[in-house]
Amino acid sequence: MEKGGPTHRGGSSHGATRIFRQAYWEGQSYLRLLSLADKGWRELQSASETQLIVPTGGLFIGRRSTGIVAGSLRTAVHGQIEHEHLTAADIRERFPQFYVDDDMEAVYEPGAYAVLAEEARLQMLNEAVARGAELSYGEEVVSITSNAGWPSVTTRSGRSIGANSVLVCAGAANAMLLLELASVLLPKRVAIYWFEPRLGRAEEFGPRAFPVFLYEAKDGALLYGIAAGMSAESGVKIGFHNRQHVTYASSEEPAPDIKWYARVIENYVTEIFPDLVPSTVDGKWCIYTMTPDESFVVDRSANHPNVFYASACSGHGFKFAPAIGQVLAEQSMGLRSSVDLAAFAFDRFGGRATVTAPSAKPALPQRLLESKAGI
Repeated sequence: MEKGGPTHRGGSSHGATRIFRQAYWEGQSYLRLLSLADKGWRELQSASETQLIVPTGGLFIGRRSTGIVAGSLRTAVHGQIEHEHLTAADIRERFPQFYVDDDMEAVYEPGAYAVLAEEARLQMLNEAVARGAELSYGEEVVSITSNAGWPSVTTRSGRSIGANSVLVCAGAANAMLLLELASVLLPKRVAIYWFEPRLGRAEEFGPRAFPVFLYEAKDGALLYGIAAGMSAESGVKIGFHNRQHVTYASSEEPAPDIKWYARVIENYVTEIFPDLVPSTVDGKWCIYTMTPDESFVVDRSANHPNVFYASACSGHGFKFAPAIGQVLAEQSMGLRSSVDLAAFAFDRFGGRATVTAPSAKPALPQRLLESKAGI
């Protein structure tokens, strides 16, 4: 059930492209989930007649001993992810699009790629419908209740639907549907920009030559980017991961003037990418739903035994979508999870004991058996 349409712009998963990488500087606790997600993306690609995955490799640049390089290297070694450890001279020789100081290094992951996000979302929906899912658009869920452990949802139109299990993946709206999350979720607007290559330099910034990247600048700013030419979006996509976070109240709230924010990233682009025109050709806002430790919250509700939730992913969750979807589906059916998600449980923030094991369910009440509507 979705408040918007299949390709709405009110959440965190719209847009043309996303990065997939497994040499994950954020930590080794993501490795098994990343492996399952990679398998899922490739299965989705095999089922699609259109391209969903663009192999580009991934380049993760920073000063020696910074979080990006050291973290990516540790995870790559621990997870046996194919990679190379590059010096500044190596970067200049192989990836001259980037300016680097002499004390900078990089981890190169040849298996990293870009996901064509919007096409991938639509393919997921097609696959779901082909397997019997019923999709409902323009129907907003406003509350979740439980009766003797059995959940039901109520829509804004007053429709009530009972179910065996409910999965809540509402991003910034998670805390409105599950009040227990309100203390740890903080939605933010984050800007994304596009830059055109200088005349004659377009090929150097296409997917065959330009890897998806993370670049930790000397002042700690973390930029990420994706090559031009993979979608109708014009230019190289570049954004800050850890800067320009603007508090997000609701979709009805007007967004700030993105042109004012663009001036800051244009200064970085001038320094890092001498062959990009240092003025934005476009800019848009997306939503990060942040947690205090910038990791995920994927768990079972403390208030509703058969309600599960995810998608508070702090700005780096899209790449995990096939894996998180699979694990939530398994948990909702009382099956053993393909990946242990204990590292992403709510109880790490304190305040309550999390129920992690599937509970035994009594026979489904007749009133629910008679309802064709599900969630």
